[in-house]
Amino acid sequence: MVVVNGPVDLGNAALQLRWESEPLVGGQFRLITGGTSLTGTFAGLPEGAIFSAGGKRFSITYKGTAGMTPGHDVVITRLSAAPADLFITASAGAPAYPPGALVTLTVTASNRGPNAAPGVVISIDLPAQLQFQSVITPPGYVCGTPLVNGPGQVACRGGTLAAGASTTVTIVARLAPGASGMVTVPAAVSSDADDPASGDNSTTTAITVASDA
Repeated sequence: MVVVNGPVDLGNAALQLRWESEPLVGGQFRLITGGTSLTGTFAGLPEGAIFSAGGKRFSITYKGTAGMTPGHDVVITRLSAAPADLFITASAGAPAYPPGALVTLTVTASNRGPNAAPGVVISIDLPAQLQFQSVITPPGYVCGTPLVNGPGQVACRGGTLAAGASTTVTIVARLAPGASGMVTVPAAVSSDADDPASGDNSTTTAITVASDA
């Protein structure tokens, strides 16, 4: 924040933002305060403009906000990402597997739009009866995994999923030798976008453990 004591003329200057910690959605940040007058705007950012910086959306006002001197403070507000309707599907390839078999889980996250979804995270929770073996990471994503032969969460974090696009995470896991009954695998997708219909952001895949008999 710049504190001034006198008139301010922005003169169409370029605005560059840097922050030491993640700005929270709804958070307001004073860029300039204390001026006796304010003329001009930052380049390409008229009053009320919405812009992106560092993959995050902001609005800008040159009129201050409640509790500030009207017309003399430059304030930006962190906005949620534009709405994007994500959904997720998952399958295990076959309805039943014997104990000890390798199971291929295919989990696909898709974006119905109308906007791109930044900061996509796809998570799959492997229960105790499923032992992680490997994951095929989609391009542009980084996946955290459990130890090989262990249960736990596979979480793949990526960049932006465009409207109308899909991305797939493929996991190979082994049914534990003592597995029995029904094994369920939850999966979910989230992003920094505002999802207007989040009811289909999670799903569960059921795997029947076939009898050895």
